[in-house]
Amino acid sequence: IATIVISHWFYIISLSLAFLVPVPHHRVFLPSASSYSLHSSRSNDGAQDVTVQPEQVVLGVREIMALLERTYPDCSDNNKQQWIKTRKYLYQYCASASRTNDDIPEGQTKRKRRNNRGPLTLSHIQQIISFLQSTFPNHPELQAQILQQTPRILGQCRSIESRLIPTVDFLQGLYNGMTGSDGKEGGMFHEAISRNTDLLLVRGVGYAGRGSNNNRNAIGGEDDNNILAVEDYLQHELTVSSSGIAKLKRNHPTLFQLSLNSKVKPVVQCLYSLLGHSSDTTATTPPQIKQTKQVAKIVTNHPRLLQLDVAANLVPTAHFLRDSCDLTEKELAMVIAATPGVLGLSVEGNLKPTMQ
Repeated sequence: IATIVISHWFYIISLSLAFLVPVPHHRVFLPSASSYSLHSSRSNDGAQDVTVQPEQVVLGVREIMALLERTYPDCSDNNKQQWIKTRKYLYQYCASASRTNDDIPEGQTKRKRRNNRGPLTLSHIQQIISFLQSTFPNHPELQAQILQQTPRILGQCRSIESRLIPTVDFLQGLYNGMTGSDGKEGGMFHEAISRNTDLLLVRGVGYAGRGSNNNRNAIGGEDDNNILAVEDYLQHELTVSSSGIAKLKRNHPTLFQLSLNSKVKPVVQCLYSLLGHSSDTTATTPPQIKQTKQVAKIVTNHPRLLQLDVAANLVPTAHFLRDSCDLTEKELAMVIAATPGVLGLSVEGNLKPTMQ
């Protein structure tokens, strides 16, 4: 018994001494934007300092916000409340990234499963900041505004080449030569982004995903002259004025990336048909000119109608209005001419409940 007691005491004393011995530890430092090397050095106290590669440094919300506020100090000092939307998005993103596919219920869609894009690293944030700095040089206030109002751009770090850069190229080509309010040529591009920062993330604009090539775009399959084709059609076939074209470019730039033959023209012809007009835009008789101006007015005031599908949206909506209200073709044409926006309403989600 004495031997067993003594052996237990030796065992306890050895464990206590083991916990008291200092163990060398590693300290991780966040590298600067230009530091991408992996090196190690030993400090005086024997601890090893390790600088890891940016793609290996996973950042939390506080670290990302500290990095953004250091990058744009002028915008951060004025009003930190402007970063609230960015902070909320980062918390949601990090919570989503921490979930594995096994944690997602089977009832959710595949799209929600694909949204699990992994954590944000230092390299990811640096790439987005570099993209903004190269796209909007000498405009740090606009860069900060994009991050504050459209924080979803931080999640596009893996889509810079396939989505962000083609979108910028499309918008710059769209606003090429258009002067802004300051009178500078090309200033309209910066004004359009400042007015609506979400333009950088508009789905389908300039997207160069898998299966695309240099001669096709994501929406309509038109060639690189699609912008000029849509503009020429609106200006010469529908007699839309130059000021009307400029207004459409400022407020609805995605309109000019629609397919002319498979999207724009079918909608215009459908409008002619619903209004009881002939779709021959080459006619020069006074009635035909009046009809063309009527369609042009609808297009300029309700350009989102051009993005709708004729068979799936416009025609079923028009038939529902005609049948449910017991309208004649002439009365239906009068309704559409007076309130063309009704064609963009959902039958099941809006028109039926409203009438009931």
